Amino acid sequence: MATSKRSDSSERAKTAVWIRAAGHCELCSKDLTEDLIALTPARLGEVAHILPASPDGPRGSDGHGVDSAAALTNDPGNLMLLCGSCHTSIDKTPAGYPASDLTTQHNAFLEAIRFAASAIFQRKWALTQVNCKLQCGETTCAPYVRL
Repeated sequence: MATSKRSDSSERAKTAVWIRAAGHCELCSKDLTEDLIALTPARLGEVAHILPASPDGPRGSDGHGVDSAAALTNDPGNLMLLCGSCHTSIDKTPAGYPASDLTTQHNAFLEAIRFAASAIFQRKWALTQVNCKLQCGETTCAPYVRL
């Protein structure tokens, strides 16, 4: 195997991962933005690499060298937001979490976030329409209130 030279992700890349995952673990969906003991805002998640930050890391392969690790270290498609427990699991048992499965899970999770955000936008738009109808004096808006 290659010599271990770890490439760390930039703060900008890590922030993008947090935003894209909406502060939730991409495997178990745990909210990582609040310390439930202290009841204070927190950043409890960890940004994890699908393909490792070093050639010797979990899920590394012969084709994954120092250059490829460095190239992928800030690639949002290679970075997941995980809770500490899930991060430990994927790194301690990499055979149970192949890169292809993690990539599929990552993409599905982000699509679910986009869908949820879209649904919230659509609901706000519908409620805006209801408010407009109420201000105009229409009384047929009751079905829209339940959106």
